[in-house]
Amino acid sequence: PNVFVSSTRPSQGQTLAVVVSVDPPRNPITMLQRSIRRMSGGDLVSVTFDGKRIPSHHWSNRQRGVAAEEGGAMTYRTLVALTPLDRPGGKELKVRVWDRRYRDVR
Repeated sequence: PNVFVSSTRPSQGQTLAVVVSVDPPRNPITMLQRSIRRMSGGDLVSVTFDGKRIPSHHWSNRQRGVAAEEGGAMTYRTLVALTPLDRPGGKELKVRVWDRRYRDVR
C-alpha cells in the first residue's frame, strides 16, 4: 500500500494523520474477500500506534476533492491524537492491510 504520515517526528499535542491508499482487487476472489470483510464490519486497513488500535475510515474521492475513478484505489485515513500526557520518546506505528498482496508496514 501507499502510506503517507503527516510527520515522522510528531510533538506532544499534535495530531498525526496517516493516509493509506490500497490498490483495487486484481481478481474476483480478492474482491469477494474485501466485500465480506466490509459487510462483517471489519476494516480493510488497521492502524496501531504504541500498541493501541486506532480506527481508520474510508475516505472517498469526493471527500478528497478528486474525480471518481471506476475501480480506482481505496483511501483510508486515520487520525492519531498525541496528548501532552503521553510520554516522550519513540513509538511504533504499524499499518496493516487485510490483503495478502501486502506486508505490514512499521
